[in-house]
Formats: sequence, structure tokens, C-alpha cells
Amino acid sequence: MRSLLLVVFYISFVTVSFCQEPVKPPKNTAAYYMQKSRTKKATGWVLTGVGIGFLIGAATHDYDQILTDKKPPTAVYITGAVLIATGIAILVSGSRDRKKAETLLVRVYHEPIQGFAFSGKAPGAITALGLRFNLH
Repeated sequence: MRSLLLVVFYISFVTVSFCQEPVKPPKNTAAYYMQKSRTKKATGWVLTGVGIGFLIGAATHDYDQILTDKKPPTAVYITGAVLIATGIAILVSGSRDRKKAETLLVRVYHEPIQGFAFSGKAPGAITALGLRFNLH
């Protein structure tokens, strides 16, 4: 047992010491928010799936014990419900980060451009409204 514990400690120490950390994009950029969104979505789906597994496992256990006088596993039901609620909250947060990234990619600008005015007057500046896509 002691040698197994030492091997696990050694492997975890080597992994933490020599693994390369992924390069994170700078904050407040579209790439940062997209990476954050992907991470939150993956975490949310994992928590939701584990919560559903807890609920199915508790329901199966209840069905097997239906004829006995044992009390149902309420702690497992509560744990499953909390995991599902947490997973859904994280999924919603991930979609907000995706929307932030999309708003950073598309900007609305308002600037005057030179052109002909349609009122019959001399050529002058016409105000224009447009979209600028930052695809870097």
C-alpha cells in the first residue's frame, strides 16, 4: 500500500512539474471568451451527465428495493439534482461568454463618407452606418 501511494505521488509530481501549460490568449479578446465558453460548456455537460447518472442510479436502486422497508437514497437524489442544476448554470454562463466573443468580433461604426447629397446641393459628407468584422 505504501509503495502504491509513493508511485501515485511520484507520477502526479512528475506530471505537474514537467507538463507544458497551454498558452492562454490575452483577456478581453474574442479568442479568450471563445476558449472560456468551450471550457464552460464541456464542464457543464459533464456535470449534467453525472447528475443524470446519479438520478438514474438512485431510481434503479429504489426500483430494486421496492418490496423492502429500506428508505430511499435521498442524498443521491439531492446530489444528482444539485449536479444537474450546477451543470445547467455553467452551460448558460458559457453561452454568455460566446455572445461576448461574437460582440467583440462585430463592431458597428458611424462615420461620415464623401459623396453626393440627394437634396440637390453641392457634394458633401453623408453619414453612413456599417459593420466591421474583426477576423483575426
